Amino acid sequence: MVEVLEDFNEEEGVLVTPLVKVDGFKTVFHRHSHDQARKIPKYDTYLQVHS
Repeated sequence: MVEVLEDFNEEEGVLVTPLVKVDGFKTVFHRHSHDQARKIPKYDTYLQVHS
């Protein structure tokens, strides 16, 4: 699961960061402790969302 950090941009895609599950909870997540934000190019967004 990821958090979207910026609005989708037709030229660049979207900036996201991974979320990890909080111990002891089933549906509570937080950002990964290391800054792992990455840009997903627009041609990959369909594959990421629907895989």
